[in-house]
Amino acid sequence: MTHRILLDCDPGHDDAIAIFLALSSPEIELLGITATHGNVGIEHTVRNALVLTQLAGTETPVYAGAALPIIRDPIQATRVHGKTGLQATGLPEPARAPESLHAAQAIVEIVRANPHEITLVATGPLSNVALAFRLDPELPTLIKKLVWMGGSTTYGNVTPSAEFNAFADPHAAYIVFNSGIKVHQFGLNLTLQVLVKEEHIQVLQAINTEVGRISAELMGHYVQFYRERYNLDGAALHDPCTIAYLIDPTLFSGQEYHVQVDIQEGPNFGRTVCDYWGGQGPANTWVATEANSEEVMSLILDRLATLK
Repeated sequence: MTHRILLDCDPGHDDAIAIFLALSSPEIELLGITATHGNVGIEHTVRNALVLTQLAGTETPVYAGAALPIIRDPIQATRVHGKTGLQATGLPEPARAPESLHAAQAIVEIVRANPHEITLVATGPLSNVALAFRLDPELPTLIKKLVWMGGSTTYGNVTPSAEFNAFADPHAAYIVFNSGIKVHQFGLNLTLQVLVKEEHIQVLQAINTEVGRISAELMGHYVQFYRERYNLDGAALHDPCTIAYLIDPTLFSGQEYHVQVDIQEGPNFGRTVCDYWGGQGPANTWVATEANSEEVMSLILDRLATLK
Protein backbone atom coordinates (compact mmCIF):
# COMPACT_ATOMS: atom_id res chain seq x y z
CA MET A 1 0.00 0.00 0.00
CA THR A 2 1.21 3.50 -0.86
CA HIS A 3 0.50 6.20 1.70
CA ARG A 4 0.00 9.71 0.33
CA ILE A 5 1.26 11.93 3.12
CA LEU A 6 1.83 15.48 4.21
CA LEU A 7 4.67 15.78 6.71
CA ASP A 8 4.31 18.61 9.24
CA CYS A 9 7.67 18.98 10.97
CA ASP A 10 10.31 21.18 12.61
CA PRO A 11 13.69 19.83 11.37
CA GLY A 12 15.60 18.94 13.67
CA HIS A 13 18.01 16.00 13.70
CA ASP A 14 15.45 13.22 14.02
CA ASP A 15 13.10 15.04 11.63
CA ALA A 16 15.92 14.86 9.08
CA ILE A 17 16.01 11.08 9.36
CA ALA A 18 12.19 10.96 9.09
CA ILE A 19 12.33 13.03 5.88
CA PHE A 20 15.06 10.83 4.41
CA LEU A 21 13.11 7.69 5.37
CA ALA A 22 9.94 8.99 3.71
CA LEU A 23 11.76 9.99 0.53
CA SER A 24 13.58 6.66 0.24
CA SER A 25 10.50 4.45 0.71
CA PRO A 26 8.27 3.33 -2.17
CA GLU A 27 5.41 2.90 0.31
CA ILE A 28 5.37 6.67 0.87
CA GLU A 29 4.31 9.39 -1.56
CA LEU A 30 5.36 12.64 0.10
CA LEU A 31 3.11 15.35 -1.33
CA GLY A 32 4.58 18.17 0.70
CA ILE A 33 6.33 19.30 3.86
CA THR A 34 4.68 21.91 6.07
CA ALA A 35 7.20 23.50 8.40
CA THR A 36 6.44 24.81 11.87
CA HIS A 37 8.25 26.44 14.77
CA GLY A 38 9.60 23.99 17.32
CA ASN A 39 13.12 22.64 17.61
CA VAL A 40 14.32 25.94 16.13
CA GLY A 41 12.66 29.00 14.65
CA ILE A 42 10.53 28.87 11.50
CA GLU A 43 13.22 30.52 9.37
CA HIS A 44 15.50 27.56 10.13
CA THR A 45 12.92 24.78 9.89
CA VAL A 46 11.83 25.96 6.44
CA ARG A 47 15.43 26.23 5.24
CA ASN A 48 16.26 22.83 6.70
CA ALA A 49 13.31 21.18 4.95
CA LEU A 50 14.46 22.68 1.65
CA VAL A 51 18.04 21.51 2.20
CA LEU A 52 17.06 17.99 3.25
CA THR A 53 14.75 17.42 0.28
CA GLN A 54 17.49 18.77 -2.00
CA LEU A 55 20.02 16.33 -0.54
CA ALA A 56 17.55 13.51 -1.17
CA GLY A 57 17.30 14.57 -4.81
CA THR A 58 13.69 15.74 -4.79
CA GLU A 59 11.80 19.00 -5.18
CA THR A 60 9.09 18.13 -2.68
CA PRO A 61 7.07 21.31 -2.02
CA VAL A 62 7.88 23.01 1.28
CA TYR A 63 5.38 25.36 2.93
CA ALA A 64 6.25 27.82 5.71
CA GLY A 65 3.81 27.75 8.58
CA ALA A 66 3.34 28.88 12.16
CA ALA A 67 6.18 30.93 13.60
CA LEU A 68 4.60 30.97 17.07
CA PRO A 69 2.39 28.79 19.25
CA ILE A 70 -1.29 29.63 19.33
CA ILE A 71 -1.22 31.16 22.83
CA ARG A 72 1.87 30.37 24.89
CA ASP A 73 5.31 31.95 24.54
CA PRO A 74 7.56 30.08 22.11
CA ILE A 75 10.21 27.63 23.26
CA GLN A 76 12.95 25.95 21.25
CA ALA A 77 15.22 22.92 21.58
CA THR A 78 18.48 24.49 20.44
CA ARG A 79 20.25 22.74 23.30
CA VAL A 80 19.52 19.48 21.50
CA HIS A 81 19.60 20.49 17.84
CA GLY A 82 21.92 23.48 17.80
CA LYS A 83 21.13 27.04 16.74
CA THR A 84 20.06 26.12 13.20
CA GLY A 85 18.55 22.67 13.83
CA LEU A 86 21.06 20.76 11.71
CA GLN A 87 24.51 20.29 13.25
CA ALA A 88 26.29 19.11 10.11
CA THR A 89 29.06 20.60 8.00
CA GLY A 90 28.98 21.15 4.26
CA LEU A 91 25.23 21.58 3.94
CA PRO A 92 24.26 23.04 0.55
CA GLU A 93 22.50 26.34 0.07
CA PRO A 94 18.83 25.86 -0.81
CA ALA A 95 18.37 25.96 -4.56
CA ARG A 96 14.70 26.99 -4.33
CA ALA A 97 12.29 28.92 -2.17
CA PRO A 98 9.31 27.68 -0.18
CA GLU A 99 5.86 27.78 -1.74
CA SER A 100 3.88 30.98 -1.33
CA LEU A 101 0.92 29.31 0.40
CA HIS A 102 0.88 29.22 4.21
CA ALA A 103 1.29 25.71 5.61
CA ALA A 104 -2.12 25.62 7.29
CA GLN A 105 -3.86 26.69 4.09
CA ALA A 106 -1.81 24.14 2.15
CA ILE A 107 -3.03 21.38 4.47
CA VAL A 108 -6.62 22.49 3.88
CA GLU A 109 -6.29 22.69 0.11
CA ILE A 110 -4.39 19.43 -0.38
CA VAL A 111 -6.76 17.46 1.86
CA ARG A 112 -9.81 19.07 0.21
CA ALA A 113 -8.43 18.10 -3.21
CA ASN A 114 -7.85 14.52 -2.06
CA PRO A 115 -10.60 13.69 0.47
CA HIS A 116 -10.03 10.56 2.58
CA GLU A 117 -6.69 9.93 0.82
CA ILE A 118 -4.17 11.99 2.80
CA THR A 119 -2.32 10.77 5.86
CA LEU A 120 -1.14 13.73 7.90
CA VAL A 121 2.10 12.98 9.77
CA ALA A 122 3.11 15.55 12.39
CA THR A 123 6.49 15.38 14.12
CA GLY A 124 6.54 18.77 15.80
CA PRO A 125 4.18 21.06 17.71
CA LEU A 126 0.66 20.82 16.28
CA SER A 127 0.28 24.54 15.51
CA ASN A 128 -0.17 24.16 11.74
CA VAL A 129 -2.61 21.29 12.14
CA ALA A 130 -4.72 23.16 14.68
CA LEU A 131 -4.78 26.26 12.47
CA ALA A 132 -5.91 24.14 9.51
CA PHE A 133 -8.69 22.64 11.64
CA ARG A 134 -9.78 26.12 12.68
CA LEU A 135 -9.76 27.31 9.07
CA ASP A 136 -11.84 24.32 8.00
CA PRO A 137 -13.70 22.59 10.87
CA GLU A 138 -14.81 19.78 8.52
CA LEU A 139 -11.20 18.88 7.70
CA PRO A 140 -10.77 16.23 10.43
CA THR A 141 -13.47 14.14 8.73
CA LEU A 142 -11.62 14.31 5.40
CA ILE A 143 -8.17 13.16 6.57
CA LYS A 144 -7.45 9.46 6.14
CA LYS A 145 -5.17 9.19 9.19
CA LEU A 146 -3.33 11.50 11.60
CA VAL A 147 -0.04 10.22 13.03
CA TRP A 148 1.72 12.40 15.62
CA MET A 149 5.05 12.11 17.36
CA GLY A 150 4.36 13.80 20.64
CA GLY A 151 3.23 13.42 24.20
CA SER A 152 3.89 10.54 26.55
CA THR A 153 2.00 8.08 28.70
CA THR A 154 4.71 8.36 31.35
CA TYR A 155 7.21 11.16 31.98
CA GLY A 156 8.22 14.20 29.95
CA ASN A 157 11.50 15.45 28.54
CA VAL A 158 11.04 19.21 28.88
CA THR A 159 9.21 19.11 32.22
CA PRO A 160 8.71 16.09 34.49
CA SER A 161 5.27 15.56 32.94
CA ALA A 162 5.37 17.05 29.42
CA GLU A 163 7.05 16.05 26.16
CA PHE A 164 8.52 18.83 24.02
CA ASN A 165 6.11 18.81 21.05
CA ALA A 166 3.09 18.85 23.36
CA PHE A 167 4.59 21.45 25.69
CA ALA A 168 5.64 23.73 22.81
CA ASP A 169 1.99 24.29 21.86
CA PRO A 170 -0.40 22.47 24.21
CA HIS A 171 -3.36 24.57 23.09
CA ALA A 172 -2.86 23.38 19.51
CA ALA A 173 -2.65 19.79 20.72
CA TYR A 174 -5.83 20.34 22.74
CA ILE A 175 -7.64 21.55 19.60
CA VAL A 176 -6.50 18.53 17.59
CA PHE A 177 -7.33 15.94 20.25
CA ASN A 178 -10.81 17.46 20.60
CA SER A 179 -11.47 17.81 16.87
CA GLY A 180 -13.09 14.40 16.44
CA ILE A 181 -10.15 12.93 14.51
CA LYS A 182 -8.50 9.75 15.78
CA VAL A 183 -4.86 10.44 16.66
CA HIS A 184 -2.17 7.78 16.28
CA GLN A 185 0.24 8.89 19.00
CA PHE A 186 3.93 8.01 19.16
CA GLY A 187 5.08 9.40 22.49
CA LEU A 188 8.22 9.18 24.57
CA ASN A 189 7.04 5.91 26.11
CA LEU A 190 7.44 4.40 22.62
CA THR A 191 10.20 6.39 20.94
CA LEU A 192 12.71 5.90 23.76
CA GLN A 193 12.66 2.23 22.79
CA VAL A 194 14.21 3.06 19.40
CA LEU A 195 17.79 4.23 19.95
CA VAL A 196 20.38 5.12 17.35
CA LYS A 197 23.78 4.02 18.68
CA GLU A 198 27.43 4.28 17.68
CA GLU A 199 27.25 1.10 15.61
CA HIS A 200 24.37 2.57 13.61
CA ILE A 201 26.36 5.76 13.00
CA GLN A 202 29.19 3.63 11.62
CA VAL A 203 26.73 2.02 9.19
CA LEU A 204 25.59 5.47 8.05
CA GLN A 205 29.19 6.54 7.51
CA ALA A 206 29.88 3.42 5.46
CA ILE A 207 27.06 4.28 3.04
CA ASN A 208 29.56 6.77 1.55
CA THR A 209 26.99 9.25 0.23
CA GLU A 210 26.22 12.82 1.23
CA VAL A 211 23.00 11.65 2.86
CA GLY A 212 24.94 9.00 4.77
CA ARG A 213 27.68 11.41 5.83
CA ILE A 214 25.29 14.12 6.96
CA SER A 215 23.01 11.64 8.72
CA ALA A 216 26.01 10.19 10.58
CA GLU A 217 27.19 13.65 11.59
CA LEU A 218 23.73 14.67 12.80
CA MET A 219 23.35 11.44 14.76
CA GLY A 220 26.79 11.86 16.29
CA HIS A 221 25.77 15.18 17.85
CA TYR A 222 22.42 13.69 18.83
CA VAL A 223 23.94 10.67 20.59
CA GLN A 224 26.41 12.90 22.41
CA PHE A 225 23.58 15.01 23.80
CA TYR A 226 21.67 11.94 25.02
CA ARG A 227 24.80 10.55 26.60
CA GLU A 228 25.41 13.77 28.54
CA ARG A 229 21.77 14.56 29.39
CA TYR A 230 20.23 11.13 29.99
CA ASN A 231 23.25 8.83 30.46
CA LEU A 232 22.02 6.61 27.62
CA ASP A 233 24.19 4.79 25.10
CA GLY A 234 22.03 6.01 22.23
CA ALA A 235 19.60 8.72 21.16
CA ALA A 236 15.86 8.29 20.65
CA LEU A 237 14.80 8.39 17.00
CA HIS A 238 11.43 9.91 17.85
CA ASP A 239 10.19 11.24 14.53
CA PRO A 240 11.15 8.39 12.14
CA CYS A 241 8.92 6.02 14.13
CA THR A 242 5.87 7.67 12.53
CA ILE A 243 7.12 6.94 9.01
CA ALA A 244 8.31 3.44 9.93
CA TYR A 245 4.82 2.72 11.26
CA LEU A 246 3.24 3.60 7.93
CA ILE A 247 5.78 1.50 6.03
CA ASP A 248 5.36 -1.55 8.29
CA PRO A 249 2.76 -1.29 11.06
CA THR A 250 3.68 -4.77 12.32
CA LEU A 251 6.83 -3.22 13.84
CA PHE A 252 4.64 -1.54 16.49
CA SER A 253 1.83 -2.42 18.83
CA GLY A 254 -0.51 -0.19 20.77
CA GLN A 255 -3.78 0.34 22.61
CA GLU A 256 -6.84 2.53 22.21
CA TYR A 257 -7.30 5.13 24.95
CA HIS A 258 -9.01 8.39 25.69
CA VAL A 259 -6.27 11.05 25.74
CA GLN A 260 -6.59 14.68 26.77
CA VAL A 261 -4.06 17.51 26.86
CA ASP A 262 -3.63 19.52 30.04
CA ILE A 263 -3.73 23.25 29.23
CA GLN A 264 -3.93 24.47 32.82
CA GLU A 265 -0.87 26.36 34.00
CA GLY A 266 0.97 24.29 36.56
CA PRO A 267 3.20 21.25 36.88
CA ASN A 268 1.15 19.21 34.36
CA PHE A 269 0.93 21.92 31.68
CA GLY A 270 1.33 20.23 28.32
CA ARG A 271 0.92 16.69 29.62
CA THR A 272 -0.96 14.21 27.45
CA VAL A 273 -3.20 12.47 29.97
CA CYS A 274 -3.93 8.86 29.03
CA ASP A 275 -7.01 7.30 30.63
CA TYR A 276 -5.79 3.76 31.31
CA TRP A 277 -8.92 2.63 33.19
CA GLY A 278 -11.66 4.20 31.06
CA GLY A 279 -14.56 6.35 32.18
CA GLN A 280 -13.33 9.74 30.97
CA GLY A 281 -14.75 9.40 27.48
CA PRO A 282 -14.60 7.24 24.37
CA ALA A 283 -11.19 6.31 22.97
CA ASN A 284 -9.92 9.06 20.68
CA THR A 285 -6.33 7.87 20.29
CA TRP A 286 -4.37 4.80 19.27
CA VAL A 287 -1.33 4.98 21.55
CA ALA A 288 1.80 3.17 20.38
CA THR A 289 3.24 1.21 23.29
CA GLU A 290 5.83 -1.27 21.95
CA ALA A 291 8.36 -1.17 19.11
CA ASN A 292 10.52 -3.83 17.53
CA SER A 293 13.51 -1.52 17.86
CA GLU A 294 16.03 -3.68 16.00
CA GLU A 295 13.76 -4.04 12.99
CA VAL A 296 12.91 -0.33 12.99
CA MET A 297 16.60 0.59 12.97
CA SER A 298 17.30 -1.96 10.25
CA LEU A 299 14.52 -0.49 8.11
CA ILE A 300 15.86 3.05 8.54
CA LEU A 301 19.46 2.13 7.71
CA ASP A 302 18.48 0.01 4.70
CA ARG A 303 16.28 2.72 3.21
CA LEU A 304 18.74 5.60 3.76
CA ALA A 305 21.38 3.56 1.92
CA THR A 306 19.28 3.84 -1.25
CA LEU A 307 19.59 7.64 -1.40
CA LYS A 308 22.41 9.13 -3.45
